[in-house]
Amino acid sequence: MFFLSITLILILQLINQVYMSIPTILFVTLFVFTFILCDKEQIIGAYLYLILLSTGNLLYIVNVLFVIVLILKFREQLSINKTFIFILFIILIESLHVFVNNNLGINESVIKLLGFSICLIPFALIKSFSNYIDIKQTFYLFVLGFISFTFITINIYLHDYSLGNYFTEIKRFGFMPNKIEDEVSGILINPNTIGKYAALIISGYLILFSYKKIRLNIFNLIMLFYTMLIGFLTLSRAFLLVTIIILFIYIIINFNEKNKVTNILLLLSIFIGSLIIFMNSNLRQAIYSRVFETDDISGSRFIIYNQYIGVIREHTNVFLVGTGMQDYLLKFTKYNDQIYQASHNIFLEIISIWGILGLTVIIIFAIFLILESNIKKVQSRTKKLLILLPLLTIFISAQFGQYFISYYHTFSVTIFALLFIYNSEVIEE
Repeated sequence: MFFLSITLILILQLINQVYMSIPTILFVTLFVFTFILCDKEQIIGAYLYLILLSTGNLLYIVNVLFVIVLILKFREQLSINKTFIFILFIILIESLHVFVNNNLGINESVIKLLGFSICLIPFALIKSFSNYIDIKQTFYLFVLGFISFTFITINIYLHDYSLGNYFTEIKRFGFMPNKIEDEVSGILINPNTIGKYAALIISGYLILFSYKKIRLNIFNLIMLFYTMLIGFLTLSRAFLLVTIIILFIYIIINFNEKNKVTNILLLLSIFIGSLIIFMNSNLRQAIYSRVFETDDISGSRFIIYNQYIGVIREHTNVFLVGTGMQDYLLKFTKYNDQIYQASHNIFLEIISIWGILGLTVIIIFAIFLILESNIKKVQSRTKKLLILLPLLTIFISAQFGQYFISYYHTFSVTIFALLFIYNSEVIEE
Protein backbone atom coordinates (compact mmCIF):
# COMPACT_ATOMS: atom_id res chain seq x y z
CA MET A 1 0.00 0.00 0.00
CA PHE A 2 2.90 2.36 0.75
CA PHE A 3 4.39 1.96 -2.72
CA LEU A 4 0.93 2.26 -4.28
CA SER A 5 0.50 5.55 -2.44
CA ILE A 6 3.81 7.07 -3.61
CA THR A 7 3.11 5.88 -7.17
CA LEU A 8 -0.27 7.59 -7.09
CA ILE A 9 1.39 10.80 -5.87
CA LEU A 10 3.81 10.63 -8.81
CA ILE A 11 0.96 10.16 -11.31
CA LEU A 12 -1.14 12.96 -9.82
CA GLN A 13 1.80 15.36 -9.64
CA LEU A 14 2.60 14.60 -13.28
CA ILE A 15 -1.01 15.41 -14.23
CA ASN A 16 -0.93 18.49 -11.98
CA GLN A 17 2.23 19.88 -13.56
CA VAL A 18 1.60 19.00 -17.20
CA TYR A 19 -2.13 18.74 -17.91
CA MET A 20 -4.57 20.02 -15.29
CA SER A 21 -4.65 21.35 -11.75
CA ILE A 22 -5.18 18.87 -8.91
CA PRO A 23 -6.66 20.15 -5.60
CA THR A 24 -4.02 20.57 -2.89
CA ILE A 25 -6.22 18.82 -0.34
CA LEU A 26 -5.92 15.59 -2.37
CA PHE A 27 -2.13 15.73 -2.14
CA VAL A 28 -2.27 16.49 1.58
CA THR A 29 -4.54 13.49 2.11
CA LEU A 30 -2.21 11.21 0.16
CA PHE A 31 0.81 12.57 2.06
CA VAL A 32 -0.88 11.74 5.38
CA PHE A 33 -1.67 8.22 4.19
CA THR A 34 1.88 7.76 2.88
CA PHE A 35 3.40 8.63 6.25
CA ILE A 36 0.88 6.42 8.08
CA LEU A 37 1.44 3.48 5.72
CA CYS A 38 5.24 3.58 5.76
CA ASP A 39 7.10 1.45 8.26
CA LYS A 40 9.39 3.01 10.86
CA GLU A 41 12.47 2.13 8.87
CA GLN A 42 11.03 3.86 5.76
CA ILE A 43 9.97 7.15 7.30
CA ILE A 44 13.05 9.19 6.33
CA GLY A 45 12.90 7.75 2.83
CA ALA A 46 9.22 8.66 2.55
CA TYR A 47 10.07 12.16 3.78
CA LEU A 48 12.79 12.62 1.14
CA TYR A 49 10.54 11.24 -1.62
CA LEU A 50 7.67 13.59 -0.74
CA ILE A 51 9.97 16.61 -0.48
CA LEU A 52 11.16 16.00 -4.04
CA LEU A 53 7.58 15.73 -5.32
CA SER A 54 6.16 18.66 -3.36
CA THR A 55 5.46 22.21 -4.45
CA GLY A 56 4.92 25.53 -2.71
CA ASN A 57 2.92 25.22 0.50
CA LEU A 58 3.07 21.42 0.26
CA LEU A 59 6.77 21.64 1.19
CA TYR A 60 5.87 23.17 4.55
CA ILE A 61 3.06 20.67 5.08
CA VAL A 62 5.35 17.69 4.33
CA ASN A 63 7.94 18.92 6.82
CA VAL A 64 5.40 19.44 9.59
CA LEU A 65 3.63 16.13 8.86
CA PHE A 66 6.96 14.32 8.98
CA VAL A 67 7.80 15.63 12.45
CA ILE A 68 4.34 14.81 13.82
CA VAL A 69 4.34 11.26 12.39
CA LEU A 70 7.96 10.72 13.46
CA ILE A 71 7.07 11.53 17.06
CA LEU A 72 3.97 9.32 16.94
CA LYS A 73 5.76 6.33 15.39
CA PHE A 74 8.77 6.53 17.73
CA ARG A 75 7.00 7.82 20.84
CA GLU A 76 8.28 4.91 22.94
CA GLN A 77 11.89 5.23 21.78
CA LEU A 78 12.38 8.99 21.69
CA SER A 79 14.55 10.87 24.15
CA ILE A 80 15.84 14.42 23.89
CA ASN A 81 19.60 14.99 23.92
CA LYS A 82 21.75 18.02 24.73
CA THR A 83 21.33 19.55 21.29
CA PHE A 84 17.75 20.48 22.21
CA ILE A 85 19.16 23.37 24.27
CA PHE A 86 20.64 24.91 21.13
CA ILE A 87 17.40 24.33 19.21
CA LEU A 88 15.48 26.17 21.92
CA PHE A 89 17.92 29.05 21.67
CA ILE A 90 17.50 29.27 17.87
CA ILE A 91 13.72 29.24 18.28
CA LEU A 92 13.96 31.91 20.99
CA ILE A 93 16.11 34.31 18.96
CA GLU A 94 13.89 33.94 15.88
CA SER A 95 10.75 34.38 18.05
CA LEU A 96 12.16 37.61 19.46
CA HIS A 97 12.80 38.86 15.94
CA VAL A 98 9.22 38.07 14.89
CA PHE A 99 7.85 39.83 18.02
CA VAL A 100 10.04 42.92 17.59
CA ASN A 101 9.54 43.19 13.83
CA ASN A 102 5.76 42.88 14.14
CA ASN A 103 5.80 45.67 16.72
CA LEU A 104 7.85 47.78 14.30
CA GLY A 105 5.18 47.34 11.64
CA ILE A 106 6.94 44.60 9.69
CA ASN A 107 4.36 41.91 9.08
CA GLU A 108 5.91 38.54 9.96
CA SER A 109 4.10 35.21 10.19
CA VAL A 110 3.76 33.33 13.46
CA ILE A 111 2.64 30.31 11.42
CA LYS A 112 5.97 30.28 9.57
CA LEU A 113 7.79 30.62 12.87
CA LEU A 114 5.85 27.67 14.28
CA GLY A 115 6.56 25.55 11.20
CA PHE A 116 10.28 26.34 11.32
CA SER A 117 10.40 25.56 15.06
CA ILE A 118 8.68 22.19 14.58
CA CYS A 119 11.08 21.26 11.77
CA LEU A 120 14.09 21.74 14.07
CA ILE A 121 12.87 19.05 16.49
CA PRO A 122 14.18 15.95 14.58
CA PHE A 123 17.76 17.15 15.06
CA ALA A 124 17.34 16.72 18.82
CA LEU A 125 15.76 13.28 18.37
CA ILE A 126 17.98 11.74 15.71
CA LYS A 127 20.01 9.69 18.18
CA SER A 128 16.79 8.01 19.36
CA PHE A 129 15.36 6.99 15.99
CA SER A 130 18.39 6.65 13.68
CA ASN A 131 19.11 2.98 14.46
CA TYR A 132 15.56 2.01 13.50
CA ILE A 133 15.97 3.45 10.01
CA ASP A 134 16.86 1.20 7.08
CA ILE A 135 19.62 3.19 5.39
CA LYS A 136 19.42 1.17 2.17
CA GLN A 137 15.66 1.69 1.75
CA THR A 138 16.05 5.34 2.69
CA PHE A 139 18.71 5.87 0.06
CA TYR A 140 16.72 4.12 -2.67
CA LEU A 141 13.59 6.14 -1.84
CA PHE A 142 15.69 9.29 -2.13
CA VAL A 143 16.95 8.13 -5.54
CA LEU A 144 13.39 7.19 -6.54
CA GLY A 145 12.18 10.65 -5.55
CA PHE A 146 14.98 12.24 -7.57
CA ILE A 147 14.14 10.12 -10.64
CA SER A 148 10.41 10.84 -10.23
CA PHE A 149 11.05 14.57 -9.99
CA THR A 150 13.25 14.55 -13.09
CA PHE A 151 10.69 12.39 -14.93
CA ILE A 152 7.99 15.00 -14.30
CA THR A 153 10.38 17.80 -15.31
CA ILE A 154 11.24 16.06 -18.58
CA ASN A 155 7.52 15.64 -19.30
CA ILE A 156 6.99 19.37 -18.71
CA TYR A 157 9.74 20.09 -21.22
CA LEU A 158 8.26 17.61 -23.73
CA HIS A 159 4.82 19.17 -23.35
CA ASP A 160 5.80 22.86 -23.39
CA TYR A 161 9.08 22.97 -25.30
CA SER A 162 11.07 21.16 -27.94
CA LEU A 163 13.76 18.95 -26.44
CA GLY A 164 15.56 19.21 -29.74
CA ASN A 165 16.28 22.84 -28.82
CA TYR A 166 17.17 22.00 -25.21
CA PHE A 167 20.59 23.70 -25.21
CA THR A 168 19.31 26.85 -26.93
CA GLU A 169 15.92 27.21 -25.25
CA ILE A 170 15.91 25.50 -21.85
CA LYS A 171 19.71 25.57 -21.31
CA ARG A 172 19.75 24.41 -17.66
CA PHE A 173 17.79 21.46 -16.27
CA GLY A 174 15.29 22.92 -13.82
CA PHE A 175 14.64 26.21 -15.60
CA MET A 176 11.38 26.97 -17.38
CA PRO A 177 12.21 29.70 -19.91
CA ASN A 178 9.86 32.51 -20.89
CA LYS A 179 7.67 31.87 -17.86
CA ILE A 180 7.58 33.42 -14.41
CA GLU A 181 8.55 30.80 -11.85
CA ASP A 182 5.44 29.52 -10.10
CA GLU A 183 6.43 29.23 -6.44
CA VAL A 184 2.97 28.05 -5.39
CA SER A 185 2.30 25.12 -7.70
CA GLY A 186 5.35 24.77 -9.98
CA ILE A 187 7.54 21.75 -9.30
CA LEU A 188 10.60 23.09 -11.11
CA ILE A 189 13.22 24.22 -8.63
CA ASN A 190 16.55 25.99 -8.86
CA PRO A 191 19.03 24.02 -11.03
CA ASN A 192 21.67 24.52 -8.34
CA THR A 193 19.42 22.74 -5.83
CA ILE A 194 18.95 19.84 -8.23
CA GLY A 195 22.74 19.72 -8.66
CA LYS A 196 23.21 19.53 -4.90
CA TYR A 197 20.76 16.62 -4.68
CA ALA A 198 22.68 14.87 -7.47
CA ALA A 199 26.01 15.38 -5.66
CA LEU A 200 24.49 14.03 -2.44
CA ILE A 201 23.25 10.89 -4.21
CA ILE A 202 26.73 10.35 -5.69
CA SER A 203 28.36 10.68 -2.26
CA GLY A 204 25.76 8.27 -0.82
CA TYR A 205 26.56 5.73 -3.52
CA LEU A 206 30.29 6.02 -2.78
CA ILE A 207 29.77 5.23 0.91
CA LEU A 208 27.24 2.43 0.42
CA PHE A 209 29.40 0.79 -2.25
CA SER A 210 32.49 1.06 -0.04
CA TYR A 211 30.73 -0.34 3.02
CA LYS A 212 29.16 -3.08 0.86
CA LYS A 213 25.62 -2.09 1.84
CA ILE A 214 24.57 -2.13 -1.81
CA ARG A 215 25.97 -4.05 -4.76
CA LEU A 216 28.03 -2.65 -7.61
CA ASN A 217 25.63 -3.99 -10.24
CA ILE A 218 24.15 -2.77 -13.54
CA PHE A 219 21.04 -1.29 -11.91
CA ASN A 220 23.00 0.84 -9.44
CA LEU A 221 25.50 1.95 -12.09
CA ILE A 222 22.63 3.06 -14.36
CA MET A 223 21.10 5.04 -11.48
CA LEU A 224 24.49 6.57 -10.71
CA PHE A 225 25.09 7.57 -14.33
CA TYR A 226 21.58 8.98 -14.64
CA THR A 227 22.14 11.10 -11.54
CA MET A 228 25.45 12.33 -12.93
CA LEU A 229 23.79 13.18 -16.26
CA ILE A 230 21.13 15.29 -14.55
CA GLY A 231 23.83 16.95 -12.44
CA PHE A 232 25.78 17.90 -15.57
CA LEU A 233 22.60 19.12 -17.33
CA THR A 234 21.91 21.59 -14.51
CA LEU A 235 25.20 23.32 -15.44
CA SER A 236 25.56 23.93 -11.72
CA ARG A 237 29.07 25.05 -10.85
CA ALA A 238 28.38 23.96 -7.26
CA PHE A 239 27.57 20.43 -8.52
CA LEU A 240 30.81 20.29 -10.53
CA LEU A 241 32.90 21.61 -7.63
CA VAL A 242 31.34 19.38 -4.96
CA THR A 243 31.51 16.28 -7.17
CA ILE A 244 35.18 16.87 -7.98
CA ILE A 245 35.99 17.39 -4.27
CA ILE A 246 34.18 14.28 -3.02
CA LEU A 247 35.65 12.12 -5.78
CA PHE A 248 39.13 13.46 -5.01
CA ILE A 249 38.67 12.70 -1.29
CA TYR A 250 37.30 9.25 -2.15
CA ILE A 251 40.32 8.45 -4.33
CA ILE A 252 42.77 9.60 -1.63
CA ILE A 253 40.94 7.59 1.03
CA ASN A 254 40.90 4.40 -1.00
CA PHE A 255 44.66 4.22 -1.35
CA ASN A 256 44.55 2.83 2.18
CA GLU A 257 41.49 0.60 1.89
CA LYS A 258 41.40 -3.17 1.30
CA ASN A 259 38.55 -3.44 -1.24
CA LYS A 260 40.65 -1.88 -4.00
CA VAL A 261 39.17 -3.93 -6.85
CA THR A 262 35.64 -2.70 -6.15
CA ASN A 263 36.83 0.87 -5.70
CA ILE A 264 38.87 0.85 -8.90
CA LEU A 265 35.89 -0.56 -10.82
CA LEU A 266 33.61 2.08 -9.32
CA LEU A 267 35.96 4.97 -10.07
CA LEU A 268 36.62 3.64 -13.57
CA SER A 269 32.87 3.38 -14.18
CA ILE A 270 32.32 6.97 -12.98
CA PHE A 271 35.19 8.20 -15.18
CA ILE A 272 33.86 6.40 -18.28
CA GLY A 273 30.30 7.57 -17.55
CA SER A 274 31.45 11.18 -17.13
CA LEU A 275 33.47 10.94 -20.34
CA ILE A 276 30.49 9.60 -22.30
CA ILE A 277 28.26 12.38 -20.93
CA PHE A 278 30.89 15.02 -21.63
CA MET A 279 31.39 13.77 -25.21
CA ASN A 280 28.04 15.32 -26.13
CA SER A 281 29.19 18.44 -27.98
CA ASN A 282 26.23 20.60 -26.89
CA LEU A 283 26.63 19.68 -23.24
CA ARG A 284 30.41 20.06 -23.38
CA GLN A 285 30.09 23.53 -24.90
CA ALA A 286 27.41 24.53 -22.39
CA ILE A 287 29.60 23.46 -19.44
CA TYR A 288 32.66 25.14 -20.97
CA SER A 289 30.75 28.40 -21.47
CA ARG A 290 29.31 28.25 -17.97
CA VAL A 291 32.68 27.68 -16.32
CA PHE A 292 35.19 29.48 -18.50
CA GLU A 293 33.43 31.92 -20.83
CA THR A 294 32.03 34.12 -18.10
CA ASP A 295 33.04 37.44 -16.62
CA ASP A 296 32.51 36.11 -13.11
CA ILE A 297 32.91 32.38 -12.48
CA SER A 298 31.41 32.85 -9.02
CA GLY A 299 28.06 33.88 -10.52
CA SER A 300 28.34 37.32 -8.85
CA ARG A 301 28.77 35.60 -5.48
CA PHE A 302 31.75 37.78 -4.47
CA ILE A 303 29.81 40.96 -5.27
CA ILE A 304 26.90 39.69 -3.17
CA TYR A 305 29.27 38.79 -0.31
CA ASN A 306 30.82 42.26 -0.30
CA GLN A 307 27.38 43.89 -0.23
CA TYR A 308 26.25 41.85 2.77
CA ILE A 309 29.56 42.23 4.60
CA GLY A 310 29.30 46.00 4.09
CA VAL A 311 25.87 46.16 5.74
CA ILE A 312 26.96 43.85 8.58
CA ARG A 313 30.08 45.93 9.28
CA GLU A 314 28.20 49.23 9.24
CA HIS A 315 25.31 48.19 11.51
CA THR A 316 26.24 46.82 14.92
CA ASN A 317 22.72 45.55 15.62
CA VAL A 318 22.81 43.40 12.46
CA PHE A 319 26.27 42.08 13.35
CA LEU A 320 25.21 41.12 16.88
CA VAL A 321 21.68 39.68 16.46
CA GLY A 322 20.79 39.91 12.75
CA THR A 323 17.46 40.93 11.25
CA GLY A 324 15.43 37.72 11.62
CA MET A 325 14.88 34.96 9.10
CA GLN A 326 11.61 36.03 7.48
CA ASP A 327 12.10 38.20 4.37
CA TYR A 328 15.63 39.09 5.44
CA LEU A 329 16.49 40.06 1.84
CA LEU A 330 13.93 42.87 1.93
CA LYS A 331 15.36 44.11 5.21
CA PHE A 332 18.88 44.20 3.75
CA THR A 333 17.57 46.01 0.66
CA LYS A 334 16.54 48.85 2.97
CA TYR A 335 20.14 49.12 4.16
CA ASN A 336 21.56 48.85 0.63
CA ASP A 337 19.27 49.17 -2.39
CA GLN A 338 21.87 47.38 -4.55
CA ILE A 339 21.12 44.13 -2.72
CA TYR A 340 18.55 42.11 -4.64
CA GLN A 341 19.73 38.54 -4.05
CA ALA A 342 20.01 36.32 -0.99
CA SER A 343 23.44 36.00 0.65
CA HIS A 344 24.38 32.67 -1.05
CA ASN A 345 26.66 31.65 1.81
CA ILE A 346 25.65 29.86 4.99
CA PHE A 347 27.91 31.89 7.29
CA LEU A 348 26.73 35.22 5.87
CA GLU A 349 23.17 33.94 5.95
CA ILE A 350 23.33 33.04 9.64
CA ILE A 351 24.96 36.35 10.62
CA SER A 352 22.39 38.20 8.50
CA ILE A 353 19.42 36.55 10.19
CA TRP A 354 20.70 35.88 13.73
CA GLY A 355 23.98 37.77 14.02
CA ILE A 356 27.28 36.60 15.46
CA LEU A 357 25.33 35.34 18.47
CA GLY A 358 23.33 32.98 16.26
CA LEU A 359 26.44 31.89 14.33
CA THR A 360 28.17 30.92 17.58
CA VAL A 361 25.17 28.86 18.67
CA ILE A 362 24.88 27.13 15.27
CA ILE A 363 28.58 26.20 15.20
CA ILE A 364 28.43 24.71 18.72
CA PHE A 365 25.17 22.98 17.76
CA ALA A 366 26.81 21.38 14.69
CA ILE A 367 29.81 20.24 16.75
CA PHE A 368 27.52 18.65 19.34
CA LEU A 369 25.56 16.86 16.60
CA ILE A 370 28.73 15.24 15.33
CA LEU A 371 30.09 14.45 18.80
CA GLU A 372 26.79 12.83 19.81
CA SER A 373 26.97 10.51 16.77
CA ASN A 374 28.59 7.10 16.40
CA ILE A 375 31.50 8.38 14.37
CA LYS A 376 33.81 7.93 17.35
CA LYS A 377 33.28 4.18 16.94
CA VAL A 378 35.05 4.28 13.56
CA GLN A 379 38.72 3.66 14.30
CA SER A 380 40.15 4.48 10.89
CA ARG A 381 40.62 8.21 10.18
CA THR A 382 40.14 7.64 6.48
CA LYS A 383 36.85 5.85 7.04
CA LYS A 384 35.71 8.65 9.33
CA LEU A 385 36.28 11.08 6.49
CA LEU A 386 34.54 8.74 4.04
CA ILE A 387 31.41 8.47 6.14
CA LEU A 388 31.29 12.26 6.48
CA LEU A 389 31.11 12.75 2.70
CA PRO A 390 27.30 13.41 2.59
CA LEU A 391 27.59 16.04 5.33
CA LEU A 392 30.61 17.51 3.56
CA THR A 393 28.55 17.66 0.35
CA ILE A 394 25.84 19.69 2.10
CA PHE A 395 28.38 21.92 3.85
CA ILE A 396 30.28 22.78 0.66
CA SER A 397 27.03 23.37 -1.23
CA ALA A 398 25.87 25.72 1.53
CA GLN A 399 28.90 27.93 0.91
CA PHE A 400 27.33 28.95 -2.41
CA GLY A 401 23.62 28.79 -1.63
CA GLN A 402 21.02 29.02 1.10
CA TYR A 403 20.39 26.77 4.07
CA PHE A 404 18.13 28.02 6.87
CA ILE A 405 15.83 30.16 4.74
CA SER A 406 15.36 27.10 2.50
CA TYR A 407 14.95 24.68 5.41
CA TYR A 408 11.96 22.99 3.75
CA HIS A 409 14.50 21.59 1.24
CA THR A 410 17.73 21.47 3.26
CA PHE A 411 16.60 19.94 6.58
CA SER A 412 15.45 16.69 4.95
CA VAL A 413 18.77 16.02 3.18
CA THR A 414 20.74 17.02 6.29
CA ILE A 415 18.86 14.46 8.39
CA PHE A 416 19.61 11.93 5.65
CA ALA A 417 23.33 12.84 5.74
CA LEU A 418 23.37 12.57 9.54
CA LEU A 419 22.04 9.00 9.33
CA PHE A 420 25.41 7.92 7.94
CA ILE A 421 27.11 8.86 11.21
CA TYR A 422 24.24 7.98 13.57
CA ASN A 423 22.99 4.70 12.10
CA SER A 424 24.85 1.69 13.47
CA GLU A 425 24.07 -0.29 10.32
CA VAL A 426 26.48 1.95 8.40
CA ILE A 427 29.06 2.39 11.16
CA GLU A 428 29.49 -1.37 11.68
CA GLU A 429 32.40 -2.61 9.60
